[in-house]
Amino acid sequence: MPEALVEYRGRKGLKRFPVIFEGKDRTFTISPDRIEAQLVSAMSPKLRDLLEIACAVFAADSEFSRGGPVRNNMGEAWSRDFSFTLPVRCPEVWEKPDVQRALVEAVEFLTGDNVAFRFVPKADEVRAIDFLPFETSGSAFHATEVILFSGGLDSFAGALEALTTRNGNIVLVTHRSAQKAIPRQIDLGNYLKKRFPGRVLHIQIQAIRKGHEGRETTQRSRSLLFAALGYAVAQMLGASRVSFYENGVVSQNLPISPQVIGTMATRTTHPLALVRLEKLLHAIDETQIPIRNGFEWLTKKEVVEKIAAHDAADCITRAVSCTRLRDQDLIKTHCGECSQCLDRRFAILAAGLAQHDDAIHYRTDVLRGERETDLARTMAIDWSRHAWRLADLSIEEFYQTFTSEVSRVLEGHPFLSMAEALRRTHAMQQRHSAVVRKVFQAEAAGVFDESVPDTALLKLFGSARLSLTEPVTASAPAYRSIPEAERPEPDDNEFCLDRLEVAFYSAGNRPVVEIFRLGAVPGAPASVAHALKADFEKDRDAGLEASEFRYIPPGRIALPKGATKASVHQNVSRCRQAFDDYYLALFGEHLPDNFLIQSKVLAGYRLDPEIRIVGRHQVGPTELLVNRERGETGPSAIPSGLSAPGA
Repeated sequence: MPEALVEYRGRKGLKRFPVIFEGKDRTFTISPDRIEAQLVSAMSPKLRDLLEIACAVFAADSEFSRGGPVRNNMGEAWSRDFSFTLPVRCPEVWEKPDVQRALVEAVEFLTGDNVAFRFVPKADEVRAIDFLPFETSGSAFHATEVILFSGGLDSFAGALEALTTRNGNIVLVTHRSAQKAIPRQIDLGNYLKKRFPGRVLHIQIQAIRKGHEGRETTQRSRSLLFAALGYAVAQMLGASRVSFYENGVVSQNLPISPQVIGTMATRTTHPLALVRLEKLLHAIDETQIPIRNGFEWLTKKEVVEKIAAHDAADCITRAVSCTRLRDQDLIKTHCGECSQCLDRRFAILAAGLAQHDDAIHYRTDVLRGERETDLARTMAIDWSRHAWRLADLSIEEFYQTFTSEVSRVLEGHPFLSMAEALRRTHAMQQRHSAVVRKVFQAEAAGVFDESVPDTALLKLFGSARLSLTEPVTASAPAYRSIPEAERPEPDDNEFCLDRLEVAFYSAGNRPVVEIFRLGAVPGAPASVAHALKADFEKDRDAGLEASEFRYIPPGRIALPKGATKASVHQNVSRCRQAFDDYYLALFGEHLPDNFLIQSKVLAGYRLDPEIRIVGRHQVGPTELLVNRERGETGPSAIPSGLSAPGA
């Protein structure tokens, strides 16, 4: 088979899409511009395979629509099913179980899709593919760092930071996929080359579809392609690291409303995405170049302040943050309605740098402009309410509110203790909240200005302030969904080992066990607890004393077909471990060994007789339930063993 083949199974049946890299019928182009360095003739075959695999995933991602702006089933409809058959030069590398597993994990986490890969030997090539043609004149450029350079504020600030505070040369790698972005990327690259002569090489690599435009514009898989390009360049030019630079608030991307969850929440530079990309790249290559986000603990305001601190504030207007490139022109470079525009404008205003970001460059003035569509108004008010509320959440409330998302963030920091990663995350999100509050408070007079339209963000947010105490996300703490008059006193609202309140329910055919004020465990680890519930209720209804509640032998526990005694023991252990991870992150201690599911040698298992079973509504729903990652062993949450030695 001469080309990659993508099979997509959707509501209308099976569709096939070939990804062809060569010849007059090619459907994808990856041929970079000429740059000032040697020809990349020594690119290893497995790195060429990596680029083609990343391109095939990127092409499929944009070829098949996720369904448009309607978000049914809380965003779950966005997930798609893909099967890839890919010719490769090094099948012995890509057929390794650890490599395939790392590839699937990386792609599925980034996109939220379900993917499978099959590799076949690639036919002998008549000529080497010109992936990255370099100028042949001059000596090779020796680099210490490759920076993935989009031309936005964050990547520009990262390049400034690297050049100003560290020795060595940098390579800016730009993925040329949008024609309107190219002039600004070149402009900023030229600024850096002129200011730091001899230390900057800017490589612009074209990697785009050919034939027709993509039907899906979310491009969740773009960072796989971007990372593959950066890693290849780093290998060929001898760099010691590959860097994304993106502020931590955007990287963590907590959901601003219950509808922005699952696949809909982009994970381009998410900490766990970078960990999984690095795991994939290290599985196929022995050099093991690290991939890092240098701004993972900074807010957008702090990133903007770095640009000013490095004497480049005049370049702020030249960097574009908005992703709605089709609507841009030379003057109106930002839409003013997307979350990227909101992040940018609030950060610049809070940093006192508005003179470098004139409101004329926004089609909709972020604070005072009329928002004509429901989508624009919803985005503005949800983004504002979410950011404002963050400052009100203690670290325990914050963790409970964003259990699923924060758990993934913690998993993305394997060299920090869970407590430290949680502390840093909470502190950064609170600083972000302070930025938003500062700007709103400074502009508060606009709420009473008759010239400000009623659909402007200032007016929308002012009228919504009375509802700020309502839950922001689907996993808000339970007591916040209870009517005010019925809320318990604060002391009764804390998690207590002596009075566990437990809900048992299903989400998407997956069993879930959720404990009030602690967390939830979905999937197979919850199956034994679910199976023990019926016997627990019989003993409870019979009025038995706690000591009389029965233990159920593993062989008599009603589990799904195919379950074994070994899987019973394993899932009990995984369930306990998942709750222990929650407890450790919150309180710095471990749970008792027999927590929730008690065991007795030669007798079996039972639920703790002292628990109180409550309805799901009494504990509050959790976004954890829409987790679509396969193979999770816990709440997708805080996996065990994350703390660095000695942490």
